[in-house]
Formats: sequence, structure tokens, C-alpha cells
Amino acid sequence: MNTRFPDITVSLLEQAGKPVAQIAMVRRALQHAGHDQVAREFTELAFAAEEDEIVELARRFVTVI
Repeated sequence: MNTRFPDITVSLLEQAGKPVAQIAMVRRALQHAGHDQVAREFTELAFAAEEDEIVELARRFVTVI
């Protein structure tokens, strides 16, 4: 699996069990890095995913710690 933006790091451990918060954190990190369109793409995919798939989806976009 390749991470699209490995230089963007997001800590999702504190938000375990809170999928909306996890999505928001990744979206904000992507937007902050200037990737607004990718942030929208991630958000759409994440809200369509099952709750237990969100972290794995996030790992396709950013580095998750």
C-alpha cells in the first residue's frame, strides 16, 4: 500500500472509536497542506466506508500514528 502524502502525519489514537473525528482530522491535515480536492475525495470515501475501515483508508492518504 502506498501512502499518497507520507509527509503528512496524523495521530488518530486519541480518536479511536470516533470515526467522524478521525475523518475531520485527516481532512484538516490535507487541507492545511494545500490539498483541498484530495481532502474532499478522502472525506467522501471515508463517509461511505465502514467505521472499522476508516483508519486503513486514512493510511492510503497520510501517515497515521
